[in-house]
Amino acid sequence: MQRRQPRQPSYRQPDLFVAEFPRKPLSPERQKRLLPLIGALLKESASTPPARETDDEDHG
Repeated sequence: MQRRQPRQPSYRQPDLFVAEFPRKPLSPERQKRLLPLIGALLKESASTPPARETDDEDHG
């Protein structure tokens, strides 16, 4: 008896980290402009407390 292969979907979800097209490297002047902005975003996200999930269930 021959085993059937699982059916493959007709669509394929693209990988989140695979670029659809080759990207150009950033110019040094653009890197200089973006570096402080990226640093500020990272600093802000590190200092922000994590969000708590709201619990709608009645536990009482």
